[in-house]
Amino acid sequence: MNEEERIISHIKELIDHHCYCEWDESEGSFAYEIYADYRDTVDEETVSKWCKAGNAYEAFWEQLYEWYEYSTYQYEEDIISSVRKYWNNEEMDYDDHEEFIESWIREHLFFRYPEEHFLKQTVCVNITVDTGDENYDYVLNNLYPHYDARYGDTVSEESSLLWLIRQQGYKKRQLNKALRHKDYSGSRLLETIRSEAANCSSHMNALTFFVEMTVEQVLDLQEAIRDNQTKDPPLKPGAYRCVWNRKGRRKIVLDKSAVCGLYDTWNGAGSLLEIELEKDVILPLKYISTAWPDGGRGYSVAKVFGICHSMWTPTLKQII
Repeated sequence: MNEEERIISHIKELIDHHCYCEWDESEGSFAYEIYADYRDTVDEETVSKWCKAGNAYEAFWEQLYEWYEYSTYQYEEDIISSVRKYWNNEEMDYDDHEEFIESWIREHLFFRYPEEHFLKQTVCVNITVDTGDENYDYVLNNLYPHYDARYGDTVSEESSLLWLIRQQGYKKRQLNKALRHKDYSGSRLLETIRSEAANCSSHMNALTFFVEMTVEQVLDLQEAIRDNQTKDPPLKPGAYRCVWNRKGRRKIVLDKSAVCGLYDTWNGAGSLLEIELEKDVILPLKYISTAWPDGGRGYSVAKVFGICHSMWTPTLKQII
Protein backbone atom coordinates (compact mmCIF):
# COMPACT_ATOMS: atom_id res chain seq x y z
CA MET A 1 0.00 0.00 0.00
CA ASN A 2 1.56 3.30 -1.07
CA GLU A 3 1.26 6.57 0.84
CA GLU A 4 -1.75 7.83 -1.10
CA GLU A 5 -3.66 4.61 -0.42
CA ARG A 6 -2.80 4.82 3.29
CA ILE A 7 -4.12 8.38 3.45
CA ILE A 8 -7.38 7.38 1.75
CA SER A 9 -7.77 4.41 4.08
CA HIS A 10 -7.33 6.68 7.10
CA ILE A 11 -9.84 9.20 5.72
CA LYS A 12 -12.42 6.46 5.28
CA GLU A 13 -11.84 5.18 8.79
CA LEU A 14 -12.27 8.61 10.37
CA ILE A 15 -15.40 9.46 8.39
CA ASP A 16 -16.87 6.07 9.20
CA HIS A 17 -16.29 6.55 12.94
CA HIS A 18 -16.98 10.26 13.43
CA CYS A 19 -19.41 11.37 10.73
CA TYR A 20 -22.98 10.46 9.88
CA CYS A 21 -22.05 9.00 6.52
CA GLU A 22 -22.02 5.55 5.01
CA TRP A 23 -19.83 4.21 2.27
CA ASP A 24 -21.79 3.43 -0.87
CA GLU A 25 -19.86 0.79 -2.75
CA SER A 26 -21.86 1.25 -5.95
CA GLU A 27 -21.09 4.97 -6.03
CA GLY A 28 -17.57 4.63 -4.67
CA SER A 29 -18.35 7.55 -2.36
CA PHE A 30 -19.70 8.42 1.06
CA ALA A 31 -23.42 9.15 1.15
CA TYR A 32 -24.82 11.80 3.46
CA GLU A 33 -28.56 11.68 4.07
CA ILE A 34 -30.26 15.07 4.27
CA TYR A 35 -33.55 15.08 6.14
CA ALA A 36 -36.37 17.56 5.61
CA ASP A 37 -38.08 19.27 8.48
CA TYR A 38 -41.68 18.12 8.89
CA ARG A 39 -42.73 21.72 8.34
CA ASP A 40 -41.06 21.88 4.92
CA THR A 41 -43.83 21.97 2.33
CA VAL A 42 -44.03 22.82 -1.34
CA ASP A 43 -46.66 25.29 -2.49
CA GLU A 44 -48.73 25.14 -5.64
CA GLU A 45 -46.99 28.14 -7.16
CA THR A 46 -43.65 26.30 -7.03
CA VAL A 47 -45.12 23.10 -8.50
CA SER A 48 -46.68 25.18 -11.28
CA LYS A 49 -43.24 26.58 -12.08
CA TRP A 50 -41.90 23.03 -12.44
CA CYS A 51 -44.83 22.10 -14.68
CA LYS A 52 -44.15 25.00 -17.01
CA ALA A 53 -40.47 24.15 -17.37
CA GLY A 54 -39.23 22.20 -20.37
CA ASN A 55 -38.48 19.22 -18.13
CA ALA A 56 -40.53 19.04 -14.92
CA TYR A 57 -38.24 16.64 -13.08
CA GLU A 58 -35.12 18.61 -13.96
CA ALA A 59 -36.79 21.73 -12.57
CA PHE A 60 -37.71 19.81 -9.42
CA TRP A 61 -34.13 18.64 -8.86
CA GLU A 62 -32.71 22.08 -9.55
CA GLN A 63 -35.04 23.44 -6.88
CA LEU A 64 -33.88 20.81 -4.38
CA TYR A 65 -30.24 21.71 -5.05
CA GLU A 66 -31.08 25.36 -4.52
CA TRP A 67 -32.99 24.74 -1.29
CA TYR A 68 -30.23 22.63 0.24
CA GLU A 69 -27.19 24.29 -1.30
CA TYR A 70 -26.16 25.99 1.94
CA SER A 71 -26.82 22.84 3.99
CA THR A 72 -24.68 20.68 1.72
CA TYR A 73 -21.85 23.18 1.95
CA GLN A 74 -22.09 23.19 5.75
CA TYR A 75 -22.19 19.37 5.97
CA GLU A 76 -19.17 19.12 3.68
CA GLU A 77 -17.21 21.56 5.81
CA ASP A 78 -18.25 19.74 9.01
CA ILE A 79 -16.95 16.44 7.67
CA ILE A 80 -13.64 18.00 6.65
CA SER A 81 -13.38 19.61 10.11
CA SER A 82 -14.04 16.26 11.80
CA VAL A 83 -11.33 14.53 9.76
CA ARG A 84 -8.90 17.32 10.61
CA LYS A 85 -9.83 17.17 14.30
CA TYR A 86 -9.42 13.42 14.68
CA TRP A 87 -6.43 12.99 12.38
CA ASN A 88 -3.96 10.99 14.49
CA ASN A 89 -1.50 9.50 12.04
CA GLU A 90 1.99 10.60 13.03
CA GLU A 91 3.54 9.18 9.88
CA MET A 92 1.35 11.32 7.64
CA ASP A 93 0.92 14.86 8.91
CA TYR A 94 -2.45 16.43 8.06
CA ASP A 95 -1.00 19.80 7.10
CA ASP A 96 1.42 18.18 4.69
CA HIS A 97 -1.44 16.45 2.87
CA GLU A 98 -4.25 18.96 3.49
CA GLU A 99 -4.94 19.74 -0.16
CA PHE A 100 -5.15 16.08 -1.17
CA ILE A 101 -7.30 15.09 1.86
CA GLU A 102 -9.86 17.83 1.43
CA SER A 103 -10.01 17.42 -2.34
CA TRP A 104 -10.56 13.67 -1.97
CA ILE A 105 -13.38 14.20 0.55
CA ARG A 106 -15.19 16.66 -1.70
CA GLU A 107 -14.85 14.36 -4.69
CA HIS A 108 -16.07 11.30 -2.79
CA LEU A 109 -19.04 12.74 -0.96
CA PHE A 110 -22.57 12.91 -2.36
CA PHE A 111 -25.83 13.91 -0.77
CA ARG A 112 -29.15 12.12 -0.73
CA TYR A 113 -31.81 14.77 -0.88
CA PRO A 114 -35.24 14.31 0.75
CA GLU A 115 -37.08 14.09 -2.58
CA GLU A 116 -39.67 11.64 -1.26
CA HIS A 117 -40.70 14.14 1.41
CA PHE A 118 -41.81 16.55 -1.32
CA LEU A 119 -42.93 14.08 -3.98
CA LYS A 120 -45.51 12.54 -1.63
CA GLN A 121 -47.12 15.88 -0.77
CA THR A 122 -50.43 16.63 -2.47
CA VAL A 123 -51.57 19.55 -4.60
CA CYS A 124 -54.87 20.57 -6.19
CA VAL A 125 -54.62 20.18 -9.97
CA ASN A 126 -56.95 21.57 -12.63
CA ILE A 127 -56.91 19.47 -15.79
CA THR A 128 -58.12 21.74 -18.59
CA VAL A 129 -59.50 19.87 -21.60
CA ASP A 130 -59.00 21.03 -25.18
CA THR A 131 -60.62 18.99 -27.94
CA GLY A 132 -60.20 21.85 -30.41
CA ASP A 133 -62.35 24.36 -28.54
CA GLU A 134 -59.37 26.26 -27.15
CA ASN A 135 -58.86 27.64 -30.66
CA TYR A 136 -62.25 29.33 -30.18
CA ASP A 137 -61.55 30.59 -26.64
CA TYR A 138 -63.89 27.85 -25.38
CA VAL A 139 -67.05 29.59 -26.58
CA LEU A 140 -68.02 26.26 -28.19
CA ASN A 141 -69.11 25.12 -24.73
CA ASN A 142 -71.73 27.87 -24.57
CA LEU A 143 -74.60 25.50 -25.19
CA TYR A 144 -78.28 26.38 -24.82
CA PRO A 145 -79.54 27.31 -22.20
CA HIS A 146 -76.29 29.30 -21.73
CA TYR A 147 -77.10 33.04 -21.75
CA ASP A 148 -75.00 33.54 -24.89
CA ALA A 149 -76.58 30.67 -26.85
CA ARG A 150 -79.83 30.25 -28.75
CA TYR A 151 -82.36 27.47 -28.86
CA GLY A 152 -81.62 25.22 -31.80
CA ASP A 153 -77.91 26.09 -32.05
CA THR A 154 -75.79 23.27 -33.43
CA VAL A 155 -73.30 21.74 -31.02
CA SER A 156 -69.82 22.00 -32.56
CA GLU A 157 -67.87 18.80 -33.14
CA GLU A 158 -64.94 20.43 -31.33
CA SER A 159 -66.87 21.09 -28.12
CA SER A 160 -65.36 19.39 -25.04
CA LEU A 161 -68.84 18.73 -23.70
CA LEU A 162 -69.75 16.81 -26.84
CA TRP A 163 -66.54 14.79 -26.52
CA LEU A 164 -67.39 14.03 -22.89
CA ILE A 165 -70.90 12.71 -23.52
CA ARG A 166 -69.62 10.53 -26.35
CA GLN A 167 -66.86 9.20 -24.12
CA GLN A 168 -69.55 8.36 -21.58
CA GLY A 169 -71.56 6.41 -24.14
CA TYR A 170 -74.13 8.95 -25.39
CA LYS A 171 -74.85 10.42 -28.81
CA LYS A 172 -75.10 13.99 -30.02
CA ARG A 173 -78.87 13.75 -30.56
CA GLN A 174 -79.31 12.71 -26.92
CA LEU A 175 -77.37 15.79 -25.82
CA ASN A 176 -79.57 17.98 -28.03
CA LYS A 177 -82.74 16.48 -26.50
CA ALA A 178 -81.41 17.14 -23.02
CA LEU A 179 -80.43 20.73 -23.80
CA ARG A 180 -83.54 21.72 -25.76
CA HIS A 181 -86.33 19.62 -24.25
CA LYS A 182 -84.99 18.52 -20.84
CA ASP A 183 -85.28 14.95 -22.08
CA TYR A 184 -82.56 13.23 -20.05
CA SER A 185 -83.72 9.62 -20.47
CA GLY A 186 -82.83 9.08 -16.83
CA SER A 187 -79.24 10.28 -17.26
CA ARG A 188 -77.78 12.38 -14.46
CA LEU A 189 -74.84 13.19 -16.73
CA LEU A 190 -77.05 14.85 -19.36
CA GLU A 191 -79.14 16.59 -16.71
CA THR A 192 -76.12 18.04 -14.93
CA ILE A 193 -74.53 19.16 -18.21
CA ARG A 194 -77.66 21.16 -18.97
CA SER A 195 -77.54 22.69 -15.47
CA GLU A 196 -73.86 23.46 -15.99
CA ALA A 197 -74.58 25.29 -19.25
CA ALA A 198 -77.50 27.20 -17.74
CA ASN A 199 -75.51 28.44 -14.75
CA CYS A 200 -72.39 29.73 -16.50
CA SER A 201 -71.59 33.29 -15.52
CA SER A 202 -69.16 34.01 -18.37
CA HIS A 203 -68.42 32.97 -21.95
CA MET A 204 -64.96 31.28 -21.97
CA ASN A 205 -65.65 28.12 -20.03
CA ALA A 206 -63.37 25.11 -20.41
CA LEU A 207 -64.27 21.59 -19.35
CA THR A 208 -62.06 21.05 -16.31
CA PHE A 209 -61.39 18.13 -13.99
CA PHE A 210 -60.39 18.91 -10.42
CA VAL A 211 -58.01 16.26 -9.13
CA GLU A 212 -55.88 15.97 -6.01
CA MET A 213 -52.48 14.56 -6.97
CA THR A 214 -49.18 13.92 -5.31
CA VAL A 215 -46.35 16.05 -6.60
CA GLU A 216 -44.88 12.89 -8.08
CA GLN A 217 -48.08 12.23 -10.05
CA VAL A 218 -48.09 15.81 -11.32
CA LEU A 219 -44.50 15.56 -12.52
CA ASP A 220 -45.12 12.13 -14.06
CA LEU A 221 -48.10 13.55 -15.93
CA GLN A 222 -46.05 16.48 -17.27
CA GLU A 223 -43.40 14.06 -18.48
CA ALA A 224 -46.03 11.87 -20.13
CA ILE A 225 -47.58 14.88 -21.88
CA ARG A 226 -44.14 16.01 -23.05
CA ASP A 227 -43.24 12.53 -24.33
CA ASN A 228 -46.62 12.37 -26.07
CA GLN A 229 -45.57 15.43 -28.08
CA THR A 230 -42.04 14.40 -29.07
CA LYS A 231 -42.71 14.82 -32.79
CA ASP A 232 -43.62 18.48 -32.29
CA PRO A 233 -41.30 21.51 -31.93
CA PRO A 234 -40.37 22.15 -28.27
CA LEU A 235 -42.57 24.49 -26.30
CA LYS A 236 -41.30 27.59 -24.60
CA PRO A 237 -42.01 27.55 -20.81
CA GLY A 238 -45.60 28.52 -20.12
CA ALA A 239 -46.75 28.31 -23.75
CA TYR A 240 -49.92 26.48 -24.79
CA ARG A 241 -50.10 24.12 -27.75
CA CYS A 242 -52.92 23.85 -30.25
CA VAL A 243 -54.62 20.47 -29.95
CA TRP A 244 -54.12 19.69 -33.62
CA ASN A 245 -50.32 19.73 -33.25
CA ARG A 246 -50.26 17.10 -30.51
CA LYS A 247 -49.14 13.55 -31.18
CA GLY A 248 -49.28 10.24 -29.38
CA ARG A 249 -51.88 7.84 -28.07
CA ARG A 250 -51.24 7.90 -24.34
CA LYS A 251 -54.14 8.51 -21.96
CA ILE A 252 -55.05 9.03 -18.33
CA VAL A 253 -57.90 7.32 -16.53
CA LEU A 254 -59.97 9.32 -14.05
CA ASP A 255 -62.43 7.69 -11.69
CA LYS A 256 -66.10 8.43 -12.38
CA SER A 257 -66.30 10.19 -9.01
CA ALA A 258 -63.99 12.95 -10.29
CA VAL A 259 -65.24 16.49 -9.80
CA CYS A 260 -65.65 18.30 -13.11
CA GLY A 261 -67.42 21.24 -14.64
CA LEU A 262 -67.05 24.41 -16.69
CA TYR A 263 -64.51 26.93 -15.44
CA ASP A 264 -63.33 30.21 -16.95
CA THR A 265 -59.78 30.70 -15.75
CA TRP A 266 -59.35 33.93 -17.76
CA ASN A 267 -62.22 35.84 -16.17
CA GLY A 268 -62.33 34.11 -12.80
CA ALA A 269 -65.79 32.66 -13.32
CA GLY A 270 -67.54 29.42 -14.11
CA SER A 271 -70.57 27.32 -13.41
CA LEU A 272 -71.68 24.83 -10.73
CA LEU A 273 -68.73 22.43 -11.22
CA GLU A 274 -71.20 19.59 -10.67
CA ILE A 275 -71.22 17.45 -13.81
CA GLU A 276 -71.94 13.90 -12.64
CA LEU A 277 -70.00 11.27 -14.53
CA GLU A 278 -71.39 7.78 -15.07
CA LYS A 279 -68.22 5.99 -16.19
CA ASP A 280 -64.50 6.37 -15.66
CA VAL A 281 -63.09 9.01 -17.98
CA ILE A 282 -60.40 7.90 -20.43
CA LEU A 283 -58.81 11.20 -21.44
CA PRO A 284 -56.18 11.20 -24.22
CA LEU A 285 -53.15 13.28 -23.30
CA LYS A 286 -53.49 15.11 -26.61
CA TYR A 287 -56.74 16.54 -25.27
CA ILE A 288 -55.12 18.01 -22.17
CA SER A 289 -54.35 21.69 -22.62
CA THR A 290 -52.73 22.01 -19.19
CA ALA A 291 -52.68 20.01 -15.97
CA TRP A 292 -51.31 22.52 -13.50
CA PRO A 293 -51.94 23.26 -9.82
CA ASP A 294 -54.82 25.58 -9.03
CA GLY A 295 -53.82 29.17 -9.72
CA GLY A 296 -51.04 28.12 -12.09
CA ARG A 297 -53.16 29.19 -15.07
CA GLY A 298 -55.18 32.35 -14.54
CA TYR A 299 -57.51 32.78 -11.61
CA SER A 300 -57.52 30.25 -8.78
CA VAL A 301 -60.73 28.24 -8.46
CA ALA A 302 -60.35 28.09 -4.67
CA LYS A 303 -60.16 31.88 -4.44
CA VAL A 304 -62.89 32.63 -6.98
CA PHE A 305 -65.40 30.18 -5.51
CA GLY A 306 -64.22 30.46 -1.91
CA ILE A 307 -63.96 26.69 -1.56
CA CYS A 308 -61.58 24.49 0.41
CA HIS A 309 -59.18 21.94 -1.01
CA SER A 310 -61.47 19.03 -0.22
CA MET A 311 -63.24 19.67 -3.55
CA TRP A 312 -60.20 18.21 -5.33
CA THR A 313 -60.27 14.43 -4.97
CA PRO A 314 -57.59 11.76 -5.67
CA THR A 315 -59.29 10.33 -8.75
CA LEU A 316 -56.32 9.83 -11.07
CA LYS A 317 -56.28 6.05 -11.51
CA GLN A 318 -53.43 5.63 -13.99
CA ILE A 319 -51.44 7.01 -16.89
CA ILE A 320 -51.46 4.56 -19.79
